[in-house]
Amino acid sequence: MPPPVIRYVILNGVRRAKVFHEYGIPFIRAMIDGQPGVVDVRVDELGSPHKPVLDVTSPTGRIRYNSIVQAVRAGRAGSLPPIEVCVGTHPPHIADVRKV
Repeated sequence: MPPPVIRYVILNGVRRAKVFHEYGIPFIRAMIDGQPGVVDVRVDELGSPHKPVLDVTSPTGRIRYNSIVQAVRAGRAGSLPPIEVCVGTHPPHIADVRKV
């Protein structure tokens, strides 16, 4: 299987994208830098060069991450704010973002 193709770089919303990836949700709402409106982008086309590691060990990091997990588990993934992205191809892929 070829490696995933990164089409968008996450500017804001790495936690949301990582949770969507972990729960197998294929699309996430996003605002693309310089374009009006909100669109659905494929989670497997997201890269996160600015945040390759998510801290879920600190109290604040754990609370922020778990609040997204709870929303997804409760079926409220669509009510989360859209992530912010720009067009780009910079790794790491969202699948390779580590939690520590």
